[in-house]
Amino acid sequence: MIKILIIGSNFGSKIYLRALSKMNNNIQIFICSPNIHKKKIEKKVIKYSSYKIAMLENNFDYVICATTPLMQYKVLCFIKKNKCFYKGILLEKPISSTLNKTKRSINILEKLKIPFLTNFIFSELDVYKEFKKMIKKKHVGEIEYTWEFQQAYFRNKIPTWKTNDKLGGGMLKYYGIHVFYHLVDLLNLDENTKFKIEDITYLKKKTTYLKIVFLMKNINLMVKMNINSKNNFHSINFNNRHSDIKLFNNYKDWTTGFKILKNSKILNSKKENRIQLTKKVISRLISNYENKKNKTDTKYVKKILIAHILCEKIFNKSKMFI
Repeated sequence: MIKILIIGSNFGSKIYLRALSKMNNNIQIFICSPNIHKKKIEKKVIKYSSYKIAMLENNFDYVICATTPLMQYKVLCFIKKNKCFYKGILLEKPISSTLNKTKRSINILEKLKIPFLTNFIFSELDVYKEFKKMIKKKHVGEIEYTWEFQQAYFRNKIPTWKTNDKLGGGMLKYYGIHVFYHLVDLLNLDENTKFKIEDITYLKKKTTYLKIVFLMKNINLMVKMNINSKNNFHSINFNNRHSDIKLFNNYKDWTTGFKILKNSKILNSKKENRIQLTKKVISRLISNYENKKNKTDTKYVKKILIAHILCEKIFNKSKMFI
């Protein structure tokens, strides 16, 4: 029987718990949160109000963090202090609220030999993987990454850590980390990749729009993000003299509707939802331990760190425009 602990009952119960319940029956699920007993959770799931008590009382195989960057860092420090060992841990992004804490978090896991994954489910899409293969064959060209949506805070004025830079939120630290990880994965960007901010918009000291140009050999790369837009649009457009390839989606829930447009023709693609993609990530976490024996792939760790470094550099430069 595989024992898995979910830390966090909001996203944890809505996504991770549902994904785990659709996996094989050889999994015993635990979930913890201070308000867990107020949630409607099926009886067979074991509940704890404290992750500390849960970890001290049980020998878990895997841990899934579904909490804030600040809390996630505290969890990792607790694991270090108590010398807990797990076959794998799944982290949310960003890993922590600052680059230094992110580096310390990864060091903790490497010293304890605990393999980890960060939950970037966009790169688990089959259509994303197909797009990646297509552009890898084209070495020179232009890429424009556009992401527009309206974050709940701007729509309903609901307070959330996701718009607070100091807590690991904000347009760059929380949303931008997705973009930079995908670009590192697609284009092998490194931490020394140069960039310039061409346009930026603030609303009550919160960054809402950003236009960035990356200065790279053979590739012209532009990123445009808007988290206070009335549109829902997510696209990565690649073109050169021979091809025009676009990965795009204009649905509110992007996981259900990404397509590839190649030379004006839409290619068939499988629809995948957030639960299916989360199952893929959890399955990878489990298989990583079985195949790699207590080790996270060094290339993967490097990608994660480069994404966080770029995020921090762009964040720091953006503050010069206030």
